[in-house]
Parts: sequence; structure tokens; C-alpha cells
Amino acid sequence: NRLIKKKITIETIRALRDEITLQAAAFLVRNEDISLVELNSLATAFKNESSVLRLIDQRRASLLFREAQRTHTILGYRHFIEKYPATEEALTAEREATALAVRLLSNASTIGEVDELVKDGMGFDGVKRAATRRKATLEYADVRQKHTVEAYQAFLSKYPASDEYGDALEQLEHLQEVRLSQLKSSQELADFALQNSDSPL
Repeated sequence: NRLIKKKITIETIRALRDEITLQAAAFLVRNEDISLVELNSLATAFKNESSVLRLIDQRRASLLFREAQRTHTILGYRHFIEKYPATEEALTAEREATALAVRLLSNASTIGEVDELVKDGMGFDGVKRAATRRKATLEYADVRQKHTVEAYQAFLSKYPASDEYGDALEQLEHLQEVRLSQLKSSQELADFALQNSDSPL
């Protein structure tokens, strides 16, 4: 009865709640420097207001993305993407993780080093491609040293999209031409043709 005497009704309480919710939303949109602690407090205070919670989540994503950029590690980007996978920032994070991987991999001198550098980012297609390219480059140096038909064939089979593919194919064809020119008997020619049935020679 005291509330009715003071003219406080359910409608006025709802109107006040709606006004507070609008002010909270405006505060979130207007203020750039809101900390994670403040966002968490707002989330607790407005736990039943989905529109405010959406804004809070967007602000959290923005803050955490800036933190991932500040630390600039593949692991940091991966953690961000796992937490906010369906955001614009997640796409940017994956691009930045890939660019970082490419830069780090350029100095890798062993396959083990490549694996260690990108272990946190192998869920990203771009990082996988960068690791595969670097492994191909490292392995191709060994293939060139061996300079055998078998080594080139194995490389071409393992790395069909590598930057070294064209050169490996040329080297293989050259070695096969040399081998072909050294064959004397018709049996040797038949064996060569059978072993190299997919070769254009």
C-alpha cells in the first residue's frame, strides 16, 4: 500500500528499468575506455538484459582482440578465435596469425623447428600452408643434394603444390632423359617404359 500511495506501480518500475537499460547501452556505445572488470560488473548487473549483454560481449571481444594483437603470438590469436569464432576480429586474428607464422618460418632451418614454431596454429589453414611450404623448401635442399630420380619422385608426390615443384619436375625429367639415353637393349627400354609410364618421355 505504501508503494501505491507514493504512486509507484509496476509500470513505473518497468519504465525505470527500461530507462536504466537504455542508459547502460548508451554508456557501452559511448565510452571507449571500459575495462574488463567494468564489463564483468555490468554483465552481472544486467544479466537478464540480452541487448546489454550483447554489447558487453562485443566490447569484451574487442578488448581481448587488442590484447591478442599486443602479445602478437600464434597462441594468443588461437585463444581469441576459440573464444570468439564468429566475429570479424576472428578473421583478422587468423590472417595475423598466418602472417606471423610466415615471418617466423622464414628463419626455420629444420623440419622440427617448423613444427615447433607452428604447433599452436595448425588449426589455421594459412598456418598449415605456410608450414608445408617451408618444409618443402627445407626438404628440397636435401633432394637437390641427393639428385636422384627416386628423391625427386618422392618430393613431387609429397609436395605437389610447392614452389619447388617446377624445378623438381625439370630435374626429374633431365635425369630420366639421361637414363633413357644410356639404355642399350630392348628389355632395358621396356623396363624403363614400365617404370616411368606416367612420364612424358
